[in-house]
This record gives sequence, C-alpha cells and structure tokens, in this order.
Amino acid sequence: TGFWLALANRSDRYHTQAIAILANVNEPLITTWAVVTETSYLLLTTMGNHAQVSFINNLSLEVITVFDLQPHHGRRICELMEQY
Repeated sequence: TGFWLALANRSDRYHTQAIAILANVNEPLITTWAVVTETSYLLLTTMGNHAQVSFINNLSLEVITVFDLQPHHGRRICELMEQY
C-alpha cells in the first residue's frame, strides 16, 4: 500500500524514490485485493476521489495485475510474516 500511496502523492516523503523504482521496473506490477482495498480507502481519505479513481483505472488498463490469493497461500504468507 505504501508504494502506491507514495506514487500518487507528491508530498509523500517516498514519492521520488517510488517514481525512480517504477521507472526501473521491467516486470509486471502485481498486488493483491487486500492492498487494492486499503490503497483505495487511503487515497480517498487523504487525496480524494480523483486519486482513488485513477488508481482503480490502472487495474482496468491492466497496468497493475491483481494476484488472487487462495487459501493454500496461507502457509507461505505465515512463513514470510514470521521471517520479516
């Protein structure tokens, strides 16, 4: 969520870094529905409807792919949560 918020908000302290990272990414941008939901809410409450609509529009333009988490992914998620 933090990455998407930093991209959208020029006042975010990580905005410049997020833009630089995005410029160097040569892979698809992938997120999850949980992150889409959280990002949409935070964009709406901090930057307004236009920012939220712009973010969601990137989904329809297939700029961002949404990975569909399944129950069997839970084990790996827990492993990563414990590790980090």
